[in-house]
Amino acid sequence: MRTVVIAVLLVLGLFLSGCATKEYVAKQVEPLNERTAALEKRVEGIEAKVKELEGKIDAIDIESLKTEIAELRRMVEEAKAAASRAEAKAEEALQKAESALRRAEAGLQKRLQK
Repeated sequence: MRTVVIAVLLVLGLFLSGCATKEYVAKQVEPLNERTAALEKRVEGIEAKVKELEGKIDAIDIESLKTEIAELRRMVEEAKAAASRAEAKAEEALQKAESALRRAEAGLQKRLQK
């Protein structure tokens, strides 16, 4: 009988000392639940931003941008060519003006010598 009492006390001791109470488990799990909820909110926010950016990327038509860039390059080349032609004409006009100035100075010199 004595061994039965000792065995029962040992079993009760094991159950009482080794088992966690619901309150203890709740206190331990509560901070993890709070962190998990906060992380879920952050993930939802990030997913919303990703969807927004995906929509913006889809809205960009890459081929039309390439076409517009090619057109701009063509226009720049045309502007360069026009600037070169204008520079050549300006140089020609300058030379004609210098020639006319020299002739006018020579004519003036002749009149002054008379």
